[in-house]
Amino acid sequence: MLEPYIDLNLDYYDLSIENRNNTYDEVTIDSAKAVARHHIGVKCATITANEDRVKEFNLNKIYPSPNATIRAYLDGVMFREPIIFDCLDILIPTWKEPIAIARHSFGDIYVSKALNVKKGDELTVSINGEDKYSYKPDYDAIFLTQYNKVKSIEDFAHVSFKYAISKNMNLIFQLRIL
Repeated sequence: MLEPYIDLNLDYYDLSIENRNNTYDEVTIDSAKAVARHHIGVKCATITANEDRVKEFNLNKIYPSPNATIRAYLDGVMFREPIIFDCLDILIPTWKEPIAIARHSFGDIYVSKALNVKKGDELTVSINGEDKYSYKPDYDAIFLTQYNKVKSIEDFAHVSFKYAISKNMNLIFQLRIL
């Protein structure tokens, strides 16, 4: 959009489903490396492959979401201008300050795995062979496992603090660790 009007030296990566297939998705890793190197990136909408897309585009395999690949490479420390709400006084009449909502985008639901556990089965979570959690449901259940990296959460918190300071905003940071 800008190239015809402005002479820019841009790194460009074609993240179309066809090019990701032709490069066995290396182009996505290359684009993530460029974002890490330049500390900025702009990504357009892309197609995330599924079984139907494999047939439709004659893909070599189901490639992961480019967003998930880039997030994982950057440890989730992707920060965009947050959504700012300044109309909370409708819900909370005494609230007068704007609220910015930002989201940490690594781990959690992005790397979660769902496990079907039948009544009477035992689910045990072990770390380095040491059992940390065990549960034997008396009903059929679905368990969701997820994790996050402490460094990724710390980096996101740091970026959030820097943003709040740069915008002269009050900062309330909510972090839930189970």
